[in-house]
Amino acid sequence: MVTTLSERRAAAHSVPVPRRPCLAGVLCALLSPGLGASAYGARDTSASCTFTFPNRLSPGFTLTSSTGTYGSGGETGTITCLGSLDGHRVAGPGTFGFEGVYTGDCFGNIGSGTYFFTVPTDVGSKHFTGSYTERRIGFNGPIQASQPGGRFQGVFLVLPQKGDCLTSPVTEVVINMAGTFRPGSITPERRTSPSP
Repeated sequence: MVTTLSERRAAAHSVPVPRRPCLAGVLCALLSPGLGASAYGARDTSASCTFTFPNRLSPGFTLTSSTGTYGSGGETGTITCLGSLDGHRVAGPGTFGFEGVYTGDCFGNIGSGTYFFTVPTDVGSKHFTGSYTERRIGFNGPIQASQPGGRFQGVFLVLPQKGDCLTSPVTEVVINMAGTFRPGSITPERRTSPSP
C-alpha cells in the first residue's frame, strides 16, 4: 500500500488515546471532571450539576396533545454541583424547583418557564433564578436555560409516577437531569405550541 510522506509523518506522531467505557454516554460527557474545573474568579460560573425533582402536570399528558401547566411545587427537588456559580464555589447539595407551561402529549412535548434553586457556597447560601425551554421526545430530551451571569445546557429523563396514558393521564413524574452551567447568557426560545 502506497502512502504519502505526510501520511507517514502523521502516523508516526499519532498516539492512541485509551477509551474508558461509560454506560450513560451523554451524562458522562456532561459530567466529565474538566467541565467543572475553572479558576474561581469574580462572577465566574462553571459547574457540572445533577438534579432530581418532582413534576406535577395539569391536566397531564394523554394520547391527545393539550396545553397545560407543570411544576415542582416549590424547591422540592435536589441539585448537586461541582464548580462555581456567580463566582462562588458550591459547597454541597441544594434545593431546586420550577414552574412553567407545556404543550404536548404522551409521546413528546415542548415547555418553558422559570426555575429557582438554593445552594450552599463558600460565602453562605445563594439563591438563583432563571428561565428555561425544553423539548421531550418519548422519555427524554434536551433543556437549555439562562440566568444572570450564566447559561445552562443539559439533558433530562422522565420517570412516570402517576397515570399510564391509556386509562388515565400522566399527572406526576420524577425528572432526573444533568448538565453544565457556563459563563454568559442565552435567551431561551419561549414557545407554548409545537412548531408545524
